[in-house]
Amino acid sequence: MIGTLYSVVEQLFWSLLEIGFAKAKAMRTQLSSTRTAERSGKPLGGSSVSN
Repeated sequence: MIGTLYSVVEQLFWSLLEIGFAKAKAMRTQLSSTRTAERSGKPLGGSSVSN
């Protein structure tokens, strides 16, 4: 019983984490696209985010 509860909470936690990462990534790309004149180069060089 405790194991199933833990797995459900864990799945919810990881899905929320993925959503948060996706939103942060989108916001970051928006910010970097608005600042293309200031910087020439990718600020997100070696991001290890797997979909």
